[in-house]
Amino acid sequence: MTVRRRIGGTAIELEGPALGSCEADAVRYVLRDHLGSVDRLVNAQGAVPQSMSFAAWGVRRDPDDWTGLAEAAARSFDDCATRRGFTGHEMLDAVGAIHMNGRIYDPHLGRFLRADPFVQFPANLQSHNRYSYALNNPLSYTDPSGHFIFTLAGAFYAAAAKLGFTATVATLAAAGFGDALLHGASFQQALQAGFISGVTAGAFHGAGGLLGTHFGGTFAAGLSANGFALKVLVHGAVGGITSALGGGRFGHGFASGGFTALGSGLNNSRFVGGLGFSPLRVAIGAAIGGTASRITGGKFANGAITGAFSQALNQERQEEVRQSILDEIRQAVEDPPPFDREEDVAFFLHERLHLISELHGIEIGASTPSIR
Repeated sequence: MTVRRRIGGTAIELEGPALGSCEADAVRYVLRDHLGSVDRLVNAQGAVPQSMSFAAWGVRRDPDDWTGLAEAAARSFDDCATRRGFTGHEMLDAVGAIHMNGRIYDPHLGRFLRADPFVQFPANLQSHNRYSYALNNPLSYTDPSGHFIFTLAGAFYAAAAKLGFTATVATLAAAGFGDALLHGASFQQALQAGFISGVTAGAFHGAGGLLGTHFGGTFAAGLSANGFALKVLVHGAVGGITSALGGGRFGHGFASGGFTALGSGLNNSRFVGGLGFSPLRVAIGAAIGGTASRITGGKFANGAITGAFSQALNQERQEEVRQSILDEIRQAVEDPPPFDREEDVAFFLHERLHLISELHGIEIGASTPSIR
């Protein structure tokens, strides 16, 4: 038996007897092309024991002359080091297909074997063929790993409906479970996806409350300078860990979560939209997360999900708190209660000034003249 250990998606450590092109206890370093397809496997001495090449639509071919492999050779391809191949997905060589997480893809047809339940780009006619691959442009695009409509909808709902911690975790866990079932996962795999989605939601939700309570300030996003720096690191760590749990790379998730948190210094109610929940800011957060993931070599869709989670379940929750505080202050000023005692005035001022202090992250004091 051979045990494979993947190190950050760039190295593979094999523990076991010699098999195929792999010597006993081998190490392979993975080199990829611009689409993320495996191109070369390099050993510790710098030699290239195995090369791979794929035609435009993903069919294996000879890496030397680019001629198609014979059916027998393709079905018995040496996968001792890795089963990953075209665009980094799992190659099912025995049946001539590719497992793209969400659906099974036939590279000979250039089509998925199951329809996509979500039309991602309604204005693009290529997107309306739900069996097509990468908008029929396989040299420029790749297929995102899985469908995410329920997960994103759940993040929007949890933020807009001001759900508490438990309800937020439950909602996103159910959404992740539903998305996984939609794209063909088994019941066990769907449970795992739901668990990861729930943990991600809980982490982002909890981080926002803790940072807002202990590191309030006026530097950025309602936090002090130290609090904002900690927010970027925490969001990056949460994004990276959840990405790794889902089979992706820690670095891609860290970039998505961290850069989205960094962008919240400008992507907040002072510059975009207003107080309260803003779908526009969530969309901007998703775009930041997706772009950061893409720049670092990951997939835009995966980064967009992390960015949307970070913005909707953290920053937007803080914006809703600020909105509720402002509404309470406005109501108190417009309709103050009657004062019969000096203590009533002091209590009223203390409570309202405390809310203003929380809203702006500054310390405010007041003195009251004696009422006689």
